[in-house]
Amino acid sequence: MLQPKLSDAAMRRQRVQDLLARREVWFVIAALAGLLMAELITGFNLRLMKFGVGLVAVVVVVRFPLAVGIGMLLAFCSFPTAVMLGNTNDLLSFLLIVVWIAKRRLRMEPPWRRSYVDWAIAIYLAVHVVSLINVESQQDLAQSVVALRHIATPVLLFYLVVSIGRSDRLMLFFTEMFCLGMMLVFLSALMQFYFPGAAFLPRGYLSGLGASDVFDPHGGIRVGGVLSHAVLSDFAAIIVILNLFLILYYRDRRWLRLYHWLMLAGAIYMISLSGNRGGLIVLFGGLFYFLWVFSGEVTPRRVLIGLILLVAGLLTAETVLFQFKGEGSLLGRLAATHFDRGIPDTRRFAWSYILDRIQEKPWLGHGPFFDPSAFEGGEVTAWPHNAYLYYMYTIGIVGIPTFLILSFRLLKGSWAGRRLKVSEISFARGLSATMHIAILQFLVGQLRTDHQRGSTFSYLMWIVFALAMMARENYRGRQVKDVSAQNIPVRSSADGPG
Repeated sequence: MLQPKLSDAAMRRQRVQDLLARREVWFVIAALAGLLMAELITGFNLRLMKFGVGLVAVVVVVRFPLAVGIGMLLAFCSFPTAVMLGNTNDLLSFLLIVVWIAKRRLRMEPPWRRSYVDWAIAIYLAVHVVSLINVESQQDLAQSVVALRHIATPVLLFYLVVSIGRSDRLMLFFTEMFCLGMMLVFLSALMQFYFPGAAFLPRGYLSGLGASDVFDPHGGIRVGGVLSHAVLSDFAAIIVILNLFLILYYRDRRWLRLYHWLMLAGAIYMISLSGNRGGLIVLFGGLFYFLWVFSGEVTPRRVLIGLILLVAGLLTAETVLFQFKGEGSLLGRLAATHFDRGIPDTRRFAWSYILDRIQEKPWLGHGPFFDPSAFEGGEVTAWPHNAYLYYMYTIGIVGIPTFLILSFRLLKGSWAGRRLKVSEISFARGLSATMHIAILQFLVGQLRTDHQRGSTFSYLMWIVFALAMMARENYRGRQVKDVSAQNIPVRSSADGPG
């Protein structure tokens, strides 16, 4: 007897019921409830909280489909904590790889999938290894190995996303989990600005760059939450573009559209809150490119209304936050920008310093590690504030073309055409086109910041790359299947049997 076909909502309810029927799920719920009660009674305990995080991660990765563990990493990678073997991002990435290999042998997960950028990734990582020959001291070598791990480990997450995300459902799940992760980052920025000094996590839990400032009661008015203000603004600009696509995709689902409209508005507010001029440029550049790529979807009336609302939102945010005064005012800083010999005033010292250091070892660079405290000067920081100059310092003239080639391959591979209309194309093609724009936004933003410092920024970069290549491989793969199906000769009854 045939079973009646369940609706999508009924299938989701059935999955939840099956989930709650598992003994290990209630074990984790009970453990988390006990942990929460202990925290409320005794206050935050760093070791206890790390144990709880580790317990949840291991149970999720081992007992649930691998996609759930990947989604968890996508959502929480901006909140790593230091552990004995490094940090939770790297440890979870390795754990996911090990479990994937084990489940693959049992045919419980799909195999590794090649991507359009495999050889470009290989030479990009190889030049970082080769650059170690220029490291001068034992201490610098140890730091360079750590920096190399921060560069290479996110690539594991890249291949997990590309290999596991083979259906529209999983592509959408990974995309939504990335958006959720950025929402959590936005909440950390709001906490930093409106409740300075408040600890929403135990002090010492966070290990990423910028975490030292997030609980500072005198942290200033240009905030970045658990990120830097430049990275926060860039990824907020990317989230605006991604949410525009999802709003168009959820054409008939009112509550999901409202959710993404609120996320989009929050992302614009984050750019204003960061006070970062580059983020505003990345936002407007991405919006205009989005309108060109998806020109089949928009009309002049929609564009005009959207621009009016965007400008009104920025002006409102500026008025509420800074009243066009103070260091953090986004529009005020943009209006006050001036250049010295073609270099923005706020980058003159950092770029001059790093250019001088590049000349010391121009060909293979100094190795993956950069020490901002190794200079003598009166400025606050000597971070390069330019990813391309950063690469010139670490991997030199020989190495930087590998990142440029990787970037070009990503842009070329994710290109999905123009004059697109979301309702008339597959989700994979629409996501590929959207992430193509996001990659370009990211690369432009790297002209005045850098993703190589800390243990978090590289993860965010590779997540953007992974979503793009996941969508690209699905979109192109389906094209190949469609062409192959059209070329299969059709046998007629006259051909006889056999």
